[in-house]
Amino acid sequence: IDFRHILRVLFDMVNIVVRDDSDTYINDPSYFSNLTILLSKTPKRVI
Repeated sequence: IDFRHILRVLFDMVNIVVRDDSDTYINDPSYFSNLTILLSKTPKRVI
């Protein structure tokens, strides 16, 4: 399973730009808050 692709698709759905520099992106605190918000809005069956 390509989790990076899944995250990219999910973030695209909520119009969050996914940068290609993964290290910088993962270390960005807003990444985690955005991910939490995204997961809370995502139907459980999708994940």
